[in-house]
Amino acid sequence: MRAGAARRFARSDRVVVALDCYAPPGAPAPDLDARLLARDGRELAVLPLPALENGRLRFELPLSSLGIGVYIVRVHAKQGDASADQLLAFAVVR
Repeated sequence: MRAGAARRFARSDRVVVALDCYAPPGAPAPDLDARLLARDGRELAVLPLPALENGRLRFELPLSSLGIGVYIVRVHAKQGDASADQLLAFAVVR
């Protein structure tokens, strides 16, 4: 993980996370979960996720309760024995 975040937001900003989720043709959609992590990787919260829509995951990331600092969203996808993680780093700056 990088020490800094590439994206910076104010606590009043509205942030929408959108990810494409791929599965083999004819396979069911993967099971997804998302976690908010502190800069050091500690889990802070489980993020509620809506159902996939046409292979796309889209959810709002609440920032208003976060303090100034660097955070990571980890989205974990699992399908059978296969799994994948996507990490999204960001900073709350004011």
